[in-house]
Amino acid sequence: MGFRSDAQLAQVCRALCRRVGLAQLWTIEGPTPQAIALLHADGGHLSRGERIIFLSAWAFWNSAPNLALADVTSGLDAQGTIAVASLMLAVAHGAAAIDAWLATIDTRIPR
Repeated sequence: MGFRSDAQLAQVCRALCRRVGLAQLWTIEGPTPQAIALLHADGGHLSRGERIIFLSAWAFWNSAPNLALADVTSGLDAQGTIAVASLMLAVAHGAAAIDAWLATIDTRIPR
């Protein structure tokens, strides 16, 4: 169960960040130096919703020390909550479900 590769995981983190206009913080190889600095700054200048999505990406990547489940359920709009929760379910079902999540989330992200 879970991610097929680090590349798939990085793609997921980038897709999450793209939801809030922060795709530039993740590459196919992982978080950028800017993303690492922003993590150390606990989200720095990000809005509450941006911060929660950003830290959610980190939670999937390896850890997000300053993110509680309550942040996700109370700090995001319905679509943001659905994005994170549906990803959690996809991870539980394995790589093919994650691929399906990526296909679905990409159609819902504003360009």
